[in-house]
Order: sequence, then C-alpha cells, then structure tokens
Amino acid sequence: MAPPFKFGYPNGKSYALNLWNNVIFTTTSQGCAGNPNQIWAVDITDPDHKVMTFHPKSGGLWGRTGAAVDSTGTAWAPTGDGHYDPEKQMYGNGLIGARVEGRELKLKDWYEPSNWVWLQKRDLDMQVTPAIFPFKGRELMVTGSKECRMYLLDTKSAGGANHQTATHLLA
Repeated sequence: MAPPFKFGYPNGKSYALNLWNNVIFTTTSQGCAGNPNQIWAVDITDPDHKVMTFHPKSGGLWGRTGAAVDSTGTAWAPTGDGHYDPEKQMYGNGLIGARVEGRELKLKDWYEPSNWVWLQKRDLDMQVTPAIFPFKGRELMVTGSKECRMYLLDTKSAGGANHQTATHLLA
C-alpha cells in the first residue's frame, strides 16, 4: 500500500493499467481535454514516482487493454490516424514499442504497414492491443487494424530492418 500519486492528466482517457517488474504502463487516446496520445509509464518503486511518456505524434493509442508488455519490458501499442515520418518521430497508423531506460521511456522499435497512406485516408488505423506469446523459441505478437488484417510480428524486430515487413500478414 502506498499513498496516491498523479499518473496522467486530469480528464485524460487512459486504457488499462499493465504491470511489469514494478513498472505500470498505460496508453491514452482521443486527446480528451487536450491531452496528448501517448504511452505512459511509472516505476512504483521510484520514491519520486516520475511519470515517463513516449509521444508517437499520432492519433489515439486505441488498444482497449492498454499496452501489451513483452518479456524485455517493451510496451507495445497501436497508433491511430496520423502521418508516418520516423525522421520527425511521427508514427501514425502503426505499432510502437517503448521501453523504460533509466528514468525515461524511449522508443525501442516499431512496425508501419507499407500502405499507411491508404489506411490513413480511409481511417483504417491499427486498433488492437497486441497479443504476445512464445512460439518455437521466439516471442511473437499479433495485432490488427480496421482494414480487417492481422499482423504477426517478432518482438525482437517488429517490421524488420525497414520497419515495414511483417513476419506474416493475414488478410
């Protein structure tokens, strides 16, 4: 038991709280009350309860069960409508993975469908919290989009070297 502390903005729309090794993760969406759409984390053993965020500069992080956390502590969340421009740190219409490093939440990896422009024009963004599971010595995750496609990705290299190659695409 501990006294309460602030974790997020007033009137923000957070989806689920997920705990991994004393770190609580959540995601926000819909920009409620002007709040940014981000992945949030706090280490509950930190006496200052420093809140860490990663902002993908996209639409809402729509997974209703928050971020899925893999075995390395990387929190994976789908991003809503927005542009994809990694040079400007913009990751709309994809899947991002952020991890606590020291006292910061930093982008570890991401996946972006190669047809993200088409998806954005039609409001067919990613919207499913990934399911993460072991399979034949690998850790895989599967997520989906409003396009009714499922993306099977490896947590060690989501999207491969170009961040746009799924392990398998199910249409």
